[in-house]
Amino acid sequence: GCINQLSRDELQGVIAHEFSHILNHDMRLNLRLVAVVFGLIVLMVIGRIIIRVGFHSTRRRGNKKGGAMVAIGLVGVGLWVAGRLGVFMGSLIKSAVSRQREFFADSAAVQFTRNPEGLAGALKKIGAMGPGGVIRSPSAEQASHMFFSRALRKSWFGLTATHPPLVERIRLLDQSFDGDFSQMGIEDREVVTVPPGLDTPPVQSSAGVPLPGIGDSLGEAGLPVAMGLAPMGQATVRVGSTENLVESIGNPTAEHVEFSAALLSGLPDSVKQAAHDTHDASALVFALFLDKKNGDVRQKQLAQVQNIFGPHMAKVTAALYGEVLQLDRRALLPVADLAVGSLKQLSPDQFDGFRRVINELIQADQAIDLFEYSLAKLVLRHLIPHFSKHARQVTKLYSLKRLGVECSVLISALAYLAGDKEEAIQSAFKAGQTRLASATTINRVAVAQCGLREVDMALTQLNGVSPNLKRLLILSAVDAVSADGFLRIEEAELIRAISSSLDCPMPPVGHLNQASL
Repeated sequence: GCINQLSRDELQGVIAHEFSHILNHDMRLNLRLVAVVFGLIVLMVIGRIIIRVGFHSTRRRGNKKGGAMVAIGLVGVGLWVAGRLGVFMGSLIKSAVSRQREFFADSAAVQFTRNPEGLAGALKKIGAMGPGGVIRSPSAEQASHMFFSRALRKSWFGLTATHPPLVERIRLLDQSFDGDFSQMGIEDREVVTVPPGLDTPPVQSSAGVPLPGIGDSLGEAGLPVAMGLAPMGQATVRVGSTENLVESIGNPTAEHVEFSAALLSGLPDSVKQAAHDTHDASALVFALFLDKKNGDVRQKQLAQVQNIFGPHMAKVTAALYGEVLQLDRRALLPVADLAVGSLKQLSPDQFDGFRRVINELIQADQAIDLFEYSLAKLVLRHLIPHFSKHARQVTKLYSLKRLGVECSVLISALAYLAGDKEEAIQSAFKAGQTRLASATTINRVAVAQCGLREVDMALTQLNGVSPNLKRLLILSAVDAVSADGFLRIEEAELIRAISSSLDCPMPPVGHLNQASL
């Protein structure tokens, strides 16, 4: 309901409200109140059992021992009355405490978000939905103070209400609110809700030149590429400070969010709808892999889709391919990322077929370009943990001294992407080597020994180092690819891939002005 009905600011206010409950130990207090109320309910239950035993036994036994059983029944009545009274008093205390904690959580949410309109808007939409829902579970009373809003019927005089009146809460956030909920529109919002190794033929660069040293199977670490390239029509951006670029990792700004939102808002409705449907999301990803230059290869790829998923999937893939051709190149990877959530709804067998199709689509032309490689690793890296349930790797190393070989492979591979001239390669390698000189020994590796397979294996090992060392690695990588003072689209994708493989997501950089880079 929250995701469907609330705007981003309103949802942020709701999450901040609940986060406040956790941060201020309200959840611990709530559980204790549940235990107390339940303990009093148990007293009532015991009294009810004793009443049943006492008075029912009296009727069966007649006058014989009837007096003793009546006494037992009266004890049960006393326990039931005491328990009932205790539950009532406990509910009063629970409700009073809960109401005050709700006010406090509202104020804390405003402190966290600096946006009172967000939470106020969410509360107004609750009021605009009319009487709202009622929890009918027999245990609802015990947990009534744990809901975001009132979950039970209205109580007399509000004595047992676990939440303050909505109007009162809203007016503390928005003093201009007149109590009229009729002006609040309830809008529908879409819910965005996508594997082991990828066998590939030799990898080619965007220029069609085979990249050196690529193995037949790419490791699980992979090089997922997120979005964010150069501005439209611009192949490079000038890099002034690598530190500023690296500082954006894990710290996306409002500009990053706006850039992403603008990029996604420009997508056709058919693409958005496909990304949110499990079947069509698969077809959308397949469409991204279709060859854009050779019609014969494209028909072969569609035949492979039909062979594994049937003619309907092939038909939808072909239809979405027409939409994909019209997309901004910078939006292609975000579209795949958008489809990942829906692809997580695949069954294990469907996922196996999905992965096989991707492998077949890549091998259709006996070559893989950088975009195909990046797209495959992006999708598969998100799906592998979901379907294989691999445990998250924890930090185990606090020094790079024993990882000199892995660092050498990474920096050497980046250097070879700098160009074909030895001078450019040496300059790029030297830049990355200098950054890591104090942490480990870096030696240039032969081109045949630092292909993508070797880079994958190196990143798998390097992902186990501490966060400050990961930052150093990313700095050295940026130094290497920007040694000439520019960051090309392919280099930006690769840096983003490395950052993501090290669990350090980097926000888009293409929209920033050159001075900030």
